[in-house]
Amino acid sequence: MAAKVTVIVPARDCADVLGACLDALAAQTHAPREVIVVDDASSDDSADVAREHALDARVIRLDQRGGFTGACLAGYEASGGDWIAALNCDAEPEPDWLAEAVAAADGDERIGAVASLALLAEPAGTVDSAGIGIGRSGLAYLRRHGEPDLPGDNRPVVEEVFGAAGSAALYRRSMLEQIGFFERGFFLYYEDVDLAYRARWHGFRCVLAKRARALHRHSHVAGRDSSEKRYYLQRNRIRAMVRNWPASWLLA
Repeated sequence: MAAKVTVIVPARDCADVLGACLDALAAQTHAPREVIVVDDASSDDSADVAREHALDARVIRLDQRGGFTGACLAGYEASGGDWIAALNCDAEPEPDWLAEAVAAADGDERIGAVASLALLAEPAGTVDSAGIGIGRSGLAYLRRHGEPDLPGDNRPVVEEVFGAAGSAALYRRSMLEQIGFFERGFFLYYEDVDLAYRARWHGFRCVLAKRARALHRHSHVAGRDSSEKRYYLQRNRIRAMVRNWPASWLLA
């Protein structure tokens, strides 16, 4: 039986890129069970674009801004898939994205999350992320960020990583029912890191599916160096550490 996947697309003021994202979802070789677009109190016509480009999609509009986490949670609460995919509105998955991501976890119930190989829109041919890594300071980083994309390299097709970057990630619903989805209080950034910690503490694994590829316009919505981005990155790094590190680690 084909895996039933719900794709959640949080959308805020992204009418200029949302259509391309939804068109890419419509071209998936593994068709999602449902697509849920959550308009995060946008000031533009993102909701209208969603209805135009994804006729079968469910569009949920939030009256007040919930951030990436609030939008994803609204979609999750309305979802019915056995797998939950989070996809940024500024991302465009390749046709085999879902098929490769689902295949990477096939047969292993302890794989609770699958990371995608995200590629930067600019400069072309450059990796944005290959999953999430964690430094000794608690600072999360995007694995292989800035490296050249080498599709024919000898890296494993599926390899274990710490966590999946939320820009294009797949999560097993049964895991989320056990440990919870994104924590609402993060609002923006590090919600995927927090989830990766919790999954690890509960014995779940995360793998990178090298062939599950998506183009990502990095920080197209939030802005690469906005004050809001800087604030939430620093605040939520500490928040993730306090929530997930043992006291002995924090003291050290």
